[in-house]
Amino acid sequence: MTPRPNAVRIGLFALAGVALLVGAVVAVLGARIFKPSEQAVMHFSGSIYGLQVGSPVVFRGLRLGSVRALGLNKLDGRVAVPVLATLDRSMLQTLSGASQDDALATLVQQGLSAQLSTQSLLTGQLYVDLDLRAGGKTAQRNAAGLVEIPTTLTRFQSLQEQLDRVDITRMSQDLGATLAAARGLVAG
Repeated sequence: MTPRPNAVRIGLFALAGVALLVGAVVAVLGARIFKPSEQAVMHFSGSIYGLQVGSPVVFRGLRLGSVRALGLNKLDGRVAVPVLATLDRSMLQTLSGASQDDALATLVQQGLSAQLSTQSLLTGQLYVDLDLRAGGKTAQRNAAGLVEIPTTLTRFQSLQEQLDRVDITRMSQDLGATLAAARGLVAG
């Protein structure tokens, strides 16, 4: 008994469709599916408006991974925004020179920290900028066992924090007293 020609055609058509689907998934996701990755968390204290799932995580211009999830929680009495990132394990090993299991922890001890940077001034999109900055810390792990990458303020956030600490009332009182003393000197 020979198979019906229509059944063979339908079977071949279905196989071609599955092959095209697999090819499209591999083309879109690329080799990321097969790369070993490591997850890390960063807690930002300021606004992360403009950062979104899929935003790049970059080390000196080289993409190490991407943002996987954003959250909100209270940490040590302060509100913090945890950002979960997926990082390329082989690139971390190359940077740290350490074994597969402790590459990220070694980098944190060497001073690795995260900072938000502007990806596009037009759209306001942000990305996570990783770099080796002064002041390495002992690598901490959260309850889920993920390495916590310390965060630093951007220049704008640092400036805003300094301006918030300025006592305008005290400065105006001191300026008033100085002007009164100057008037007294000029009058005398």
